[in-house]
Amino acid sequence: MYPIAERHLAAIGVQPARISTYLLPLNDAMREYGITTGERPAMFVAQIAHESGLFRYVAELWGPTPQQRRYDDGGALSISLGNPSGEGEKWKGHGLIQITGYTNHLIEAQTFKIPISDIAAWLQTPEGACRSAAHYWAAHGCNEAADQFDFVGVTKRINGGLNGLTERTQLYKILSDLK
Repeated sequence: MYPIAERHLAAIGVQPARISTYLLPLNDAMREYGITTGERPAMFVAQIAHESGLFRYVAELWGPTPQQRRYDDGGALSISLGNPSGEGEKWKGHGLIQITGYTNHLIEAQTFKIPISDIAAWLQTPEGACRSAAHYWAAHGCNEAADQFDFVGVTKRINGGLNGLTERTQLYKILSDLK
């Protein structure tokens, strides 16, 4: 299924303008991080398509929701994200995979040599959104999990839980059937 083609993204409902924006940087990032064989491409695209609302959102919509309030309330989630008190919205999810928390933003800033003050904006560019998603995927062992057909394991690595598992699975099935 690699490289990803327009027909793959169109089949899962990505709008034409978004396809033309993301197709080239997406394939470049997938190649850079070895998301090119077996089930890896279908699982990767299904996950980022869900996380980004079919490539519509490269910044998390902010309510704040009760979950988002936990990003900076001083509790376990805000501590695990490395968020300073009151900065949950600043370090909300960015990019196609929704890089969340100061710690994860810092990792991406260091990986791609982008100043931390500029990382949120870079993650919202097509290159940044795609490369950071592929980097996060590879750094969290998702290539290996995909090789084992562990879709639930991949989802947990991306989301921290099983939020949206039904949609993620449906997207994966559509993409897998297009091989």
